Amino acid sequence: MALQHRRFLFSLSVLAFIAIAFVTLLYAQGYRISENLGLKKTGGLYIAAPGQNMQIYVNSRFRKETSFLQRSLFTQSLAPATYSVLVAKDGYWPWQKQLPVLEEYVTEAKAFLVPQQPRGIVLTAGTFTELFSSRDGSVLLLVEERNGKKRAVFYRPEQDRFINRRDAATEQVLTYNDFLTVLSWEGNAVTLRHEKGTVIATIYPDENFVDAAFINPVSPTAQDPDYNPLEHLAFHDQQRLLLDPGQNVVSVTWLAGTSTLPYYLLARTEEIFHSRFPIRQIEYFPKRNDVMLIAVSNGVFAMELDGRGTGRLLQPVYKGNKPLFARIGNAEALYVLDSDTLMRVELVL
Repeated sequence: MALQHRRFLFSLSVLAFIAIAFVTLLYAQGYRISENLGLKKTGGLYIAAPGQNMQIYVNSRFRKETSFLQRSLFTQSLAPATYSVLVAKDGYWPWQKQLPVLEEYVTEAKAFLVPQQPRGIVLTAGTFTELFSSRDGSVLLLVEERNGKKRAVFYRPEQDRFINRRDAATEQVLTYNDFLTVLSWEGNAVTLRHEKGTVIATIYPDENFVDAAFINPVSPTAQDPDYNPLEHLAFHDQQRLLLDPGQNVVSVTWLAGTSTLPYYLLARTEEIFHSRFPIRQIEYFPKRNDVMLIAVSNGVFAMELDGRGTGRLLQPVYKGNKPLFARIGNAEALYVLDSDTLMRVELVL
């Protein structure tokens, strides 16, 4: 073979290598050939599902069914546009969202599904009007009304027994007329407040009794005219959920810098929900920081904080007569108080 011919083949090989490397680089950077044979950049979708056997659809096309090991869908090479995503499973309310896909970005979202007919177990019944829970859900504080008086009673749901009050003095401290709110619950020590003052109650689990005494026996409303017993704060990681009971507005605030905003928030502070009915409670959904639980009107509902697309999805968790709820630690279940009846409601089938 002549030297000139060999040089030609070598040069051709080098040019082919450069062309292939260039095309590979463009492909790796998200470029694709458009319909008019031009170049366009693409994006992707990452959809996480909360369980297995959940079907994921993109633009009405079935893409994946989740399993025990794979509970998400990642799809790339998508043209920039708005995509309709649906996650469904028999027995659950479906989750659907319109998500924008941008050039060079992967759009992330996490579905949430709650049972259409949740399983409930009745625990106890009585003249109860309010419900609070320890962090792990092992002890509940119920407000009982009798003969025009209110009193705080403690109950162990797993053992189905009430905790005795140590003596008459404790009974008097835990009895009141107007409002009650729990300020903190750390281990066996509960700090609460009612119109008579601030109280610390200590639970002695081995002896099954509670002892209570006033920290400050002066009315907190007399000291602080701006005190509102209906205000609720819920903290989770670097976020704060805040209920303004006067306006019936729930907002979320990201406590870290704006450069680290999670994908489901568009601003450091956002108004999540505005109701024309009184909002009784708010809390984070178990194991989620992008979904909240809210007690309003005749039910308890789950609502996502993610306002992208067509808005925030609201799904019914429990319907009843102005029910109240308490979380059971990180368990996917709730305690629900409805019409004097206390129940455990499962959030998974």
